[in-house]
Amino acid sequence: MRFGFVLAFLLLGTGFAFAQSVQSPQCLPATDEAKGWPIKAIYMHGLFKGEGGPDTNGFRALEAGNRKKLDEYARKLKIRIAVPVAPVNGQFRNWNSTGIKQVEKQAREACGGATLAEGRALIGFSNGGYRSRKYAHDCESTRGYAAILSIGAPNNTTTAACAGTKHVNTAPHVMPDFSYFEKHLANLGRGAPSGKSPAPGDSRR
Repeated sequence: MRFGFVLAFLLLGTGFAFAQSVQSPQCLPATDEAKGWPIKAIYMHGLFKGEGGPDTNGFRALEAGNRKKLDEYARKLKIRIAVPVAPVNGQFRNWNSTGIKQVEKQAREACGGATLAEGRALIGFSNGGYRSRKYAHDCESTRGYAAILSIGAPNNTTTAACAGTKHVNTAPHVMPDFSYFEKHLANLGRGAPSGKSPAPGDSRR
């Protein structure tokens, strides 16, 4: 009984730590071993309320859950994922007025000023997914990317705009499981096919 209580407390504490940190940039996973791993992905989060006040619609909790998953996936893939934080526009953090260069600058800062790897991925979720899809059509700015993933931002007419860039669009407003990221991120830097790739819940025709 006591062991179960302690275990539950530890799990709760882990979730609380991620919930508290969604307002701050992160470099996942935050372990000594990972310091030598390449920064192979940038994650652009979804909309959530800035500091203070209630967690409107549970978006902060959703984001905390996303980061826990990405931390796990980064460990399995032995890559680092930079997690910059969008500015507050109104009451919510969103990427609506942020350019790709600013996102990259914040991503480098999140990982202590380290260089972003060539052949990297841009992972956008919800609001971040809409913005990442917009970036995907700027071939010059996204030249260093092998994959651009737009999650929870459905669009029936999405295509990969730039040769060599794999742009995947998924419809469900939920972070995919590891197999999805293993498929699309495991071979970063080794070249990626151009054009469309199937994804869970893809809404394209």
